Amino acid sequence: MMGSRETFKKPSHLQVDTLDDPEIRAAISTLRQIVASCMGPHGKIKIIQNATGGHITRTTTSSRLFGAISLSKPVLKLIVSSVQSHVEQYQDGGLMACLFCLLLVESSLDCDVNRSILADLYQVFYDIVDDYMNSDECACKYELDFSNLEAMMAFVQNMYDSKPFCGLYGYQLEEFSRLILQTFLQCIPDMASSKASFYTTRIYLLCVKHEDMNYSRNLNGLVIEYPELSSHVEKKLSIKRSLDSASCHRIKVALVNCSMSGDAESELNANYEVATGVNPDMFYLEKILSFCYQLVTLGTGLVICQKVMHPQVKEYFRKEGVLFTDRLGAMPVPYVQDVTGATPIGLLTEAPSDGMFGWIDHIEHVVIHDKSYLHLQEVDSCVITLVLATPDEDKLDELKTTTLGVLRNLERLIIQPEVLFGGGCWNTHVASYLRHHVAQNLSALASTHDCSESLVSTSAEIFARCMEKIAMVTSPDSMDHLVDVSSHHVWRVTKGEINDISTIRHSASLKCGCGLLNGTMVKDFQFLNEKLSGPKYKEFLVSKPNSEAIGCDIVSDSLSVVVNALRIAVNTASSIITVGQFIHDTN
Repeated sequence: MMGSRETFKKPSHLQVDTLDDPEIRAAISTLRQIVASCMGPHGKIKIIQNATGGHITRTTTSSRLFGAISLSKPVLKLIVSSVQSHVEQYQDGGLMACLFCLLLVESSLDCDVNRSILADLYQVFYDIVDDYMNSDECACKYELDFSNLEAMMAFVQNMYDSKPFCGLYGYQLEEFSRLILQTFLQCIPDMASSKASFYTTRIYLLCVKHEDMNYSRNLNGLVIEYPELSSHVEKKLSIKRSLDSASCHRIKVALVNCSMSGDAESELNANYEVATGVNPDMFYLEKILSFCYQLVTLGTGLVICQKVMHPQVKEYFRKEGVLFTDRLGAMPVPYVQDVTGATPIGLLTEAPSDGMFGWIDHIEHVVIHDKSYLHLQEVDSCVITLVLATPDEDKLDELKTTTLGVLRNLERLIIQPEVLFGGGCWNTHVASYLRHHVAQNLSALASTHDCSESLVSTSAEIFARCMEKIAMVTSPDSMDHLVDVSSHHVWRVTKGEINDISTIRHSASLKCGCGLLNGTMVKDFQFLNEKLSGPKYKEFLVSKPNSEAIGCDIVSDSLSVVVNALRIAVNTASSIITVGQFIHDTN
């Protein structure tokens, strides 16, 4: 007799962890090292595989990294979960949010300050930083000019350059960035002639494996899979046309988001009685065929079904000369709505109304990398299909993830065109501002939070140091880091190259991290690992740079992404350091 394959749940075995446990601290340190080594253009590619084997993932992006690793420690799960919520919304800044959170937690564990007070002060410091970065006086941000295509190109290139596994360098990076920017600008609707609201971002990503990256391109309209025709030779289509409301001959489109397979059990989600001798599936199929007859009668030229069509339904459409496609899936449906204007039909037992149909100007059969597709084209639509191609499957996933982040950032810039000086410069600048602000308001902060001034200063130094460490991890290990005492930007020089800082003053070839300043524009430097003291620590007389002085090749970061990433990091770190115990079931 064969034994049961059912496995019984083991008895619960509760384990209690604290942040001070060596194992927990080691786990936090390990994750911090992994995340830090992924950041920036010099980031190390991570190869991830389950201990028992299986799929291998290579990446430097936070969304793919956190999706591939398995975490057993509750504290790490909490951090990653918080970061993933940020990435889901912004598609960018996940590594920075995670690293800043881990640095705050580690630094808090290494100091003797009461952790509850630390958590409260971290929130205060974040508010100070947030207020400054969103104020008009902030000297580490500027407004990106959408009419300046060179500046927009630099913004796009910087994002791809920070993801080395995408494999974009030199001329290829420039050409691909130009393609992405061109695609984005083409999808911006003309409000005078287009509808005001859309169901999607209007850019549909079509990923093509095992093709050279130069194969990437954009196509006006929507491209959807169409296995009904040959995947080797493109065929000219003859499609039924009808008169639209403007008396123009166009293709009428019906979009169905329920099954047309004829399976009554899957669609009729209810209890029902069946008369003797009646087959419910056949009865339901007849209803579907009756619905299809109505579509044909109304002059429908294209039927798109999100789910499965019954073979008899397909045969009927073929006989009537109606183009059809099924198994579309849920993701392309809103894009079909945007390009055709169709409303999804979810009930096949009632006659479709005229308002449910969409219209389209032209349909072509295209073959892309030995796959058959329909290319839906509409003159007034701003929906674009962006074809992404790489020879490597992992690189294609990386390119898709990064491209989604780039497009999301560009879309956000329309609403809030402010960006920060990147390359680590905003980190050191804001850290210097925080030190200055705390020093100027030390007694008030100490009084408000009922603690000593030295405790507030120590906590502010921890917060500022963690921000500066983010600027340091984005450069190679062979670099020393300096900060100028006038604009507080970060500067990088080869380790051991200089013994006396005065030798690099007035050097036109030396540029700060973002590229805005050169050595001739600053008064003095100081190594980043040296605590500023005396007058330099208290002074913060920085004026906003003239917009005309900001070149097109400046490295920049999205302000809204950074602000939210810092908020997530501070909130999560504050929650973690105030937790006494983490209790979890090891079974």
